[in-house]
Amino acid sequence: MQDAPLDVSMRPLPAVDRLVEKCRTLSSAVDSTGVSQLPAKFAEAVFGCLNVPQRDWRADPVGALFNRSLPSGPKKFIAACLVRLWAACPDAFSVDVKFRNHTISLFDTVFGPELYNRVKLREKSQTHEKSAALIEALKETEAGLQAATNLLQNINSVQAFEKAFFSVYNRASTGFLVAPFLPKHEFHAKLHAVTARIEAYSSATPSEVVSCYELALASVNDRISDARTLGTQYCEDLLCVPFARLRDDLVRSFQSSPLREDAVFRITRSDKKYPFHSINLPINLEVEIENVGPGYASELEISVRDVSSGRLLRTAFQIGDLPPSKRMLSVEIVLDAPVTEVFAELELTWLTFDRKQLTSRSTLEFTAQRSDIDWLALSIAEPYDVEPISDDSQLIGRTEILQQLLGMATATSLGSAIVHGQKRVGKTSIVKALQSKLARADQSLRSIYVLAGDYVRPDAIRSIQALGTRLCEEIRDSDAELSDIPIPVFDDALAPLGDFVRTAQRRRPRRFLFILDEFDELPTDLYSQNEIANAFFLGLRSLSARPEVGFILVGSERMSAIMSFQGQTSTSLSQSR
Repeated sequence: MQDAPLDVSMRPLPAVDRLVEKCRTLSSAVDSTGVSQLPAKFAEAVFGCLNVPQRDWRADPVGALFNRSLPSGPKKFIAACLVRLWAACPDAFSVDVKFRNHTISLFDTVFGPELYNRVKLREKSQTHEKSAALIEALKETEAGLQAATNLLQNINSVQAFEKAFFSVYNRASTGFLVAPFLPKHEFHAKLHAVTARIEAYSSATPSEVVSCYELALASVNDRISDARTLGTQYCEDLLCVPFARLRDDLVRSFQSSPLREDAVFRITRSDKKYPFHSINLPINLEVEIENVGPGYASELEISVRDVSSGRLLRTAFQIGDLPPSKRMLSVEIVLDAPVTEVFAELELTWLTFDRKQLTSRSTLEFTAQRSDIDWLALSIAEPYDVEPISDDSQLIGRTEILQQLLGMATATSLGSAIVHGQKRVGKTSIVKALQSKLARADQSLRSIYVLAGDYVRPDAIRSIQALGTRLCEEIRDSDAELSDIPIPVFDDALAPLGDFVRTAQRRRPRRFLFILDEFDELPTDLYSQNEIANAFFLGLRSLSARPEVGFILVGSERMSAIMSFQGQTSTSLSQSR
């Protein structure tokens, strides 16, 4: 120590740090004089930290360390400094027994029982046990805090760092032994503010990135500044170094963001043609604005600077922030004379990532509709006929399904089928067109079409009765020679229909194709698993198994439920969608 005097005139806390660091190289065997002088130098540095006037300790610096009249706060700070000193230079306490005993007495006053209990000490423990346990607690605390700071490698690790750091910082050992050498004022809140600012930057929308970055960077720099102002080794190791890494990664993230690139805009018109023959009526010109990226445009404004004909009803549009995406714009004009085209000049102005203003201009040509067509009349006309088509010559786009059904109906053995799909997709038109073709192609075949409203009743039994009666009536009406056949009484099954069909066929050899439209409107009891439903579907299956009888069941979304519950019956029917 003689060749490297300890300067305690520097900032107080760094002076204590320097004393502690120097003590690590001292030993009584090499420099007994330096060791013996250490307590006085140490006391001078500590009182400098506490801003104690020299007149109060100059006469006996070491004795003043253990003055019982000192307030609690200074006593805790002195005790923490002494633990660090003991860990760095145990020889100082071996040489001066009085110094050692006073130190242990101060430890008993300051640390016990709050800290002693946690490190498994009692006031009656031996001196070497107390010093060893406190030094071990200090080392464990330092290691825990250092492990936490090692987690802080980039902006994605701030949460993990904060959680790990404060799990150690909140221990009693940290509060007594390390916290005095770290920033005190709102320390927890300020470190949490760094985490919050970094997370806000990481999740910021493109328009918020710059401001969130600036706030995050300022927060990190403030914590580094606070730590350097205090100047302790703990501040350097536990705050300055890891927060400098964090700052470097934050800056790197910001500098490498693809959003820093300029936005590139493409302005196009739709293929739509416009009624430029109409005068004094508003006409909306459709414009597509696309930011093709990679940059983000903030505060986008679009102005229509000029049109070749007519007048603009609106010249400026505030779009706001636009990431790489498309936006449709409607430019409204009014013409005072018919034209065949209109040219419009558009100007886009926006701010880049770093708030630089950019401008882009484009001229678009919009063309007119044919003037010999009454477009207004067409616009209010109903484009689709809601009535189903009954003539197969009018059916478009369903030829394949129609041919499949036609083949089934004209085969030697008449088949059966299920036609199902969403509503309003043309199922009824298909079966009506099938009827039209069959009427011309096969005079021996009678296709009988009934809607759900003709036979569906509120309950299953009455629906079966109504269906059986209606089909018998249709058979009688299909041929005058069959008109006197008595209609049987239907109870809870379709079995009487089979007898009626056989009677009709004996009089007139005919084949019958029954088309039951809106079949899924049946009461749900008729396609659940129950005795009535099972008998009903077995009756359908029995009839359709005869070569001269077929069924086409037509329905919408609920047909899948019918096929599921009555799978055995539905497997005998081909399906068309």
